[in-house]
Amino acid sequence: MNNELFNNALADLYEKEMSYSLLNYAGVPCSKEGGPANPLLISPPNDYAASTLKVMYFGKETNGYEGSFRESKGVQHLMRIYDAFANQGGARKYGKHFWNAVSKFNSAFSKVDRSISFTWNNVIKVGKDWSMGMPPESVVKWQQNWFRVIRKEIEILKPDIVIFMSGPHYDKFIEGIFGPLTLVKVGSRPERQLARIANCNLPPASFRTYHPNYLWRNGFYGYLTEIVSESCLQIGTARKTIY
Repeated sequence: MNNELFNNALADLYEKEMSYSLLNYAGVPCSKEGGPANPLLISPPNDYAASTLKVMYFGKETNGYEGSFRESKGVQHLMRIYDAFANQGGARKYGKHFWNAVSKFNSAFSKVDRSISFTWNNVIKVGKDWSMGMPPESVVKWQQNWFRVIRKEIEILKPDIVIFMSGPHYDKFIEGIFGPLTLVKVGSRPERQLARIANCNLPPASFRTYHPNYLWRNGFYGYLTEIVSESCLQIGTARKTIY
């Protein structure tokens, strides 16, 4: 699949889900501050199709992403916003802990395979439109179809490595997306801190650890080394199985 086909497949998926969400949106009860923000719609970088190592990084949720869902400018606009931020340098200017962590992981993975490309995602694709943090239950319940979208994104983009930097409290959402999870210990760390996720809807090299806000205060490079090392083991096993 080339990049145009990736983008077309994602755009078709998003158009259907945006239509569904609009049909089922009736002023989702949220709070006096506001309602849901726009969903995070992926547009892979130009080198994605040609890359031999593909990584998807998950954060927690979008925070006021591109304004209110009620004022959405549509799928193509949201995919362009993603491209400008994730692929064209916007994230580098942002300079927060999450993006610093992504940069360090990419640098480490590039030593494993120079042909690396990545996408950014969030466990909760629709956040609240007024502030940071997990949206209220009404918004989470309303966006159940977007959990299905994440599973389809994985099917379309076929990442080799998936890293959830969302912490253990978001495991229930990950399980809601992909089905029952088996958490496998990595090294000597408790599974709460770092675990490999065994699930038939995710690649073998899938991991869940804490958000980088925590990791940077608690030995980030130790986590990075363990995840990269275990990824190499899992990718090698998977590719031997495939080929």
